[in-house]
Amino acid sequence: MTKILIRFSGLFMLGALLGCTAKEELKGPPSETVEISKPDYTFLWVIKPNINIREDNSSGSEKVATLADGDSVIVYGNQNGWYQIESTGGIKGWVRSDLLAPRNASIFRKAVDFVDRLKTEQNIDLFFDKNLQHARVYLSMPAEKYTTVNEVENFARKIITEYQEQVYRGEVTVRVLQPGSDEEYITFEQKGQPNPAALIPVIPFGYLETVDDSDPEIISISVALEDDINNNRLLEAARSMVKTYPISYQKVIIKFVSADNTCRLWFVEDAGGELYEFDRCPE
Repeated sequence: MTKILIRFSGLFMLGALLGCTAKEELKGPPSETVEISKPDYTFLWVIKPNINIREDNSSGSEKVATLADGDSVIVYGNQNGWYQIESTGGIKGWVRSDLLAPRNASIFRKAVDFVDRLKTEQNIDLFFDKNLQHARVYLSMPAEKYTTVNEVENFARKIITEYQEQVYRGEVTVRVLQPGSDEEYITFEQKGQPNPAALIPVIPFGYLETVDDSDPEIISISVALEDDINNNRLLEAARSMVKTYPISYQKVIIKFVSADNTCRLWFVEDAGGELYEFDRCPE
């Protein structure tokens, strides 16, 4: 049986198993940029695989380079829903704003952290399918963990429960490998939540400052404003952004915050409709 798996380690994606025994090292995103406090730019992370940096702020503009899931970029500004960015390699250009978000919205980055803890604390390797990515994982455990089939599955399910809580909330197919082998020992599926990853809307101005999607049915985002945007434009933007979210989200909260941390608009939409206030965040 042919397998294509990816393992994350440290700040790199280090390995892939191609076929049953062949191994090849694959470099992933560069080392994570250390954030510094500076008023004229911020850092955001790529949250989709293989996104394009464009020469100008339009989808028809020439492609300058490609960014990988988990890369960090410097964001200098926003024009009509496109961030002006600079990559860690110094490449400058434009990226659509719904493809970048704070670090906690990056499944890749959360996966890096989880795999490192699992290896360090329990000597267990977790691999990701190259094509299905986070929805199909492979576990390789120490030989002493392999007692009975039921005990192995129960132990693996505990690990995957933590994985779903900390990394990817969707349904996961799990293949436990035999000790010291690329052959499968058992396979099972574990149900998940309807919203496995944070959906990010197009941000028409400013930049996405925070994302809280710890509850899969509620998402709260905060947008830092660059300019003095009038109330009508803020309300129009909030209503447009809410359209990103399917009905499986029970509540969407959007805040626009000015440079002096004044709350310009607090907007909520749930089953009861929309509710909003200007110049105050009641939460």
